[in-house]
Amino acid sequence: MSRQFAAILNDGDRSELLRHLSMPTLILHGNDDPIVPIAHGIDLARKIPQAKLERIDGWAGGMIYRTRWPT
Repeated sequence: MSRQFAAILNDGDRSELLRHLSMPTLILHGNDDPIVPIAHGIDLARKIPQAKLERIDGWAGGMIYRTRWPT
């Protein structure tokens, strides 16, 4: 986790580049993510034109478990 956090801190801001994306974009974000708060997913969706944000209750840490898939 510390390496991932260090990579995020040293990566730089790409916000302006995101505004130029022109492909369908679906952002999946867990409401319960302890590392990346939901506010970051909301911000990302606002920066990408026509992006759709799906918030997933009970999801944290970037893992989608098969038991949570719709049937």
